[in-house]
Amino acid sequence: MAATTPGFKKLADDSEDSDTEYTPLYDDGDEIDQRTAQETKGWNLFREIPVKKESGSMATKNWIETSVKILKVLAYILVFCAVLGSAVIAKGTLLFITSQLKKDRQITHCNRRLALDQQFITVHSLEERITWLWAALIVFGVPELGVFLRSVRICFFKTAKKPTKTQFIIAFITETLQAIGIAALVLIILPELDAVKGAMLMNAMCAIPALLNIFTRDRMDSKFSIKLILDVLAISAQATAFVVWPLMERTPVLWTIPVACVLVSLGFWENFVDTYNKSYGEIICIKYFTVLQELRDNLKRTRYYTQRVLSVWKIIVFMACILISLHMQNDNPFTFFTHASQAFGERQYVVNEVLIVVRDDETIGYDVTGGIFELDAIWTSALWVALIQVAAAYFCFGSAKFACKILIQNFSFTLALTLVGPVAINLLIAFCGMRNADPCAFHRTIPDNLFYEIPPGKHY
Repeated sequence: MAATTPGFKKLADDSEDSDTEYTPLYDDGDEIDQRTAQETKGWNLFREIPVKKESGSMATKNWIETSVKILKVLAYILVFCAVLGSAVIAKGTLLFITSQLKKDRQITHCNRRLALDQQFITVHSLEERITWLWAALIVFGVPELGVFLRSVRICFFKTAKKPTKTQFIIAFITETLQAIGIAALVLIILPELDAVKGAMLMNAMCAIPALLNIFTRDRMDSKFSIKLILDVLAISAQATAFVVWPLMERTPVLWTIPVACVLVSLGFWENFVDTYNKSYGEIICIKYFTVLQELRDNLKRTRYYTQRVLSVWKIIVFMACILISLHMQNDNPFTFFTHASQAFGERQYVVNEVLIVVRDDETIGYDVTGGIFELDAIWTSALWVALIQVAAAYFCFGSAKFACKILIQNFSFTLALTLVGPVAINLLIAFCGMRNADPCAFHRTIPDNLFYEIPPGKHY
């Protein structure tokens, strides 16, 4: 029952004026939130409330709103640059690592420390390759180690659901196949390609997601036909990459590209097994994907429990693939361990004086003329590059996560990642062109015996 103003007699409940003339707008004891909930009658106010005057803070409200808009724009730009820049650095350093893994690779050497009127090349020794194989293992293993530590913390200090045997076996197979695919890409395929082709190939790692997109698109979407055409084009573009490089390079080992790309993309299937129907506002389970959706949900709930085992297992799988790659190159696989102390220690590399010749197929070759020099190797280079790659990748992950948290992912995350490929390719073309024209172009920045695998000279 409404409270009455002191001094007035209480009226009967059936009085016509009970809630009109004598019911106040608010009582002095009412809270502000309660007052605003009552009916406002401007003609029946019991007190005169003075008009609020604009204070200094209210007078500068427009300035504050403008400042907030400027800060939002700066946030868009800074996060965009952070994601794009760190992703390009991470991809570039990974390609730099893979460029050093090819056996008997010849690299033009700067002549400033030797003889300015001569030209020189160097060939990677086994010890040099071992340092970069360890760098590849570090780049792969550090994120998995982070997953292991997080999973252990969640399992010990929080609640983690235990998977069934079937769920664990499926997760085990999927994670193992993806690890094998990544190892084949990093240790076998990319070392056989130049840096530019490698950057192009790394854009073809979404075969399974592109295929699943075709079957899980929302058919109630007005742009369904356009998206379906784009999905088909995405699959076609990636399938082209599966056969173009093996045919162009004529290297049998490159026919593993389709297998490696499919295995790498297998780890992303969980994000592409459902579609959202806006007209119904709920998840529409496609008939043939219902089982996959249930499996996806169960794997997500049990991920911390499984990853505390699978993260370590994936590192072991990658290390086993390193040993297999050494065996495929007719090297003793166990030199990966036995030569580690020599590789990460004071050592020297050999530089040969050469004469550049143009062969009949218009490719550039070298004829050794006899001069041999030994120079000190910078054995920490592999570790520094691995550290830069890990730091850049982690910074990219943190920036992307921040973009999603503040809801600017459409521009600062999605668009940034879309531009990583083109930006990296153009930078690699520029750097390789500079190094191809002048072997001393990066003399004081990058060790003279290390660089990307440069595309054939006729492309410049």
